[in-house]
Amino acid sequence: MSSPLFRFVRATGLGALAAFLYGLIRSARRQPTPPAQGAASWEPLGDEVPTPTRSGPVTFTDLGGSEVAAAAAPDDSQKQAAYERAKTRLRTLHDACGKQYLENLKKGREASKALGKAAAEVKKKARKVRRAVLEALIDK
Repeated sequence: MSSPLFRFVRATGLGALAAFLYGLIRSARRQPTPPAQGAASWEPLGDEVPTPTRSGPVTFTDLGGSEVAAAAAPDDSQKQAAYERAKTRLRTLHDACGKQYLENLKKGREASKALGKAAAEVKKKARKVRRAVLEALIDK
């Protein structure tokens, strides 16, 4: 009976040998590539439309964008007010998250202490049971 490792090595080796022989046979039977012949042999599907080209100087038209941009841009007082609102909201969020984090941390510590106490009690009981079993075996 052969070991699983030997069977694996044997199967891998046979697979590699089969792949090598297959590659040799394929290379011996390889068909020559057809020679490349310039352009395609079919007719164009439609008339080629020439793309329009422009030449000459480029001119820009003023659409009054500067007045629109000035009206849309907030002034410094609006920016400062928005900044203060965002800062207040962020501080509130961080305070709420921080309080929640501290509460969860406190609960986790309390649970860990309770679990540690319970584990210590289980160990004590297990020691007592082992001692009682050993004493019972020794007394027989």
